Amino acid sequence: MEVRDRCKHNQIGAYMIREFDDNKDYDEYSSWFNHLGYAPPTRGMLSTLGFTIYKEIDICSGFLYISNSNLAYIEFVIANPKAKREDRKEGVKKLLTHLQDLAKSKGYEIIMIITATPGFSKNLIENFGYIKGPVSIEHYKEI
Repeated sequence: MEVRDRCKHNQIGAYMIREFDDNKDYDEYSSWFNHLGYAPPTRGMLSTLGFTIYKEIDICSGFLYISNSNLAYIEFVIANPKAKREDRKEGVKKLLTHLQDLAKSKGYEIIMIITATPGFSKNLIENFGYIKGPVSIEHYKEI
């Protein structure tokens, strides 16, 4: 896939982006959820369209989910609690922009993000032009 091949390691200003590697990245990624008191997504829940923003350390990761409509989802975005606050803020901005651009390049017209985190919701509305929908929290279970 051309887009994925181009995205293995690319520089975005002072930040680098790479594909999320389940074998190398999952343990650290899941520890970020644990640090915040959330259950991390299981490996099987993660899309193959995942990316990590990094500098000296990994800063944040997130995933694009595609559908059979004009709607794509960005999910499981989280930042490394050990990263500097400014790097987390800038890293998430770079990550969301990258995931949105990828969705657009694949023909998707709408992006949906479900979050129960008030600060992230505020950031989406104020800095990215998202509209708050009726759903503010998600629940899931394995079947």
